[in-house]
Amino acid sequence: MIAPDPQRLAVAVRRAVLTEFAPDSCIASTLAVIETARYFGVKARPQATTIRVYSAIAWDQREALADVPPADWPPGAYSVGIDGGAHKPGRWNGHLIAVTATVAIDASLDQFARPRRGLVVVPTAFPLPDGGWVNGDPLGYECESLSAVVIYERLADADWRRSPNWRASLPAMRRVVGLAIRELRE
Repeated sequence: MIAPDPQRLAVAVRRAVLTEFAPDSCIASTLAVIETARYFGVKARPQATTIRVYSAIAWDQREALADVPPADWPPGAYSVGIDGGAHKPGRWNGHLIAVTATVAIDASLDQFARPRRGLVVVPTAFPLPDGGWVNGDPLGYECESLSAVVIYERLADADWRRSPNWRASLPAMRRVVGLAIRELRE
């Protein structure tokens, strides 16, 4: 069986996940990527991260804006993210993506989109640097067509494993994975 294009996998999984889970579902989205990839013979693993997503204007002006309150940023300059700090009750303060030997897949990146503020991102897959993702190094992805920059940093926090969404045996997860597989086989 031929493995699907990773970008197509990210989009198909996200479309399927949103039939059963809320938009802020990085844990369910990552599990669905891993299970769907496994069906096609691709080994993927979860990676906890922090994430910061910048509009192109915010990224270009990030040094000048560092000490400026966000309310005073110019129009179109916006950023959003998850810093991995203390957890709120019932919530994990991190972001989860899937990583293969050569590609990072963030099927829930769209949860950070803020179109009214000029920040547009979609589920995505992008190649890892040669040699993989070295521990401690930030991993950046520029969405040129969407004018956004995404920065990931590894997060040493496995509390996401306690989430009820991290259960491949959930009937909802089985439905999601089946839906994604059917779409990718078409």
